[in-house]
Amino acid sequence: MNRQFSVACHLWFTGVLATLAVVLSSGAAAQSSGAILQVARALEGTTYVVPMNQYREGVLDTCGFEFKAMAFDTAYKRGAPIAINGSFGLRKFGPKQVAVTYKVGIFNVSDAGGVQPEAPNYAWIKLGTVIVKPEQTMASDTPGYKLYLSGLNAETAAALDAVVEQRPVLVGFNRIDGGLDVVVPIDLSVRDTMVSDGKAVRKRDDQLGRGFAQCLGELLAGMRRRSRRAVALPDKRWGHWRRR
Repeated sequence: MNRQFSVACHLWFTGVLATLAVVLSSGAAAQSSGAILQVARALEGTTYVVPMNQYREGVLDTCGFEFKAMAFDTAYKRGAPIAINGSFGLRKFGPKQVAVTYKVGIFNVSDAGGVQPEAPNYAWIKLGTVIVKPEQTMASDTPGYKLYLSGLNAETAAALDAVVEQRPVLVGFNRIDGGLDVVVPIDLSVRDTMVSDGKAVRKRDDQLGRGFAQCLGELLAGMRRRSRRAVALPDKRWGHWRRR
């Protein structure tokens, strides 16, 4: 996820809140806390999931997806609305190494509809039955975000399979060491959320998993062509992804 995308997400959340507030109210009351809360409740849930396939010098580098959701933080913000934005995928690090990565950004929504970024203290992601926990954490140069990396093994490979199968996803984070987790469900079938008659209308399809499988097959096949020792992943599983 690059800086331009992160800035666009910030503007998207701010713009949707402002637009819906105007639709729900009028005049000065449009920016009241009641209107903003009504807007947030209308948007609650997944608002956007799209493929995130990235290239480096013309060579496929990352297979994954980006997501956005609206939720309420009852653990730290007294139930105030928050926007969560992030990504998950398999990324190359050099010609012979890959890692499972995920990036999580948190945006606190004010009573006036403004959005304030605040990076999570710690975050995890659950895909299907597998909870991916970070082996390495990296700070982001984009305010509000933190990047997490984990090695590719049987457990994280199962998490990749869960994306192929479009199984349920949960993203959890806390704001302080030892604090409670805020858990946000992510629906991989949601492609976009539009505003119609003051309500959020979600567009859905089941194409993400198929595209993710095709991308994984291409990424790993390309690495195998370049190095016999490219990827420590069973041929059977890689073939399973390739055939989908």
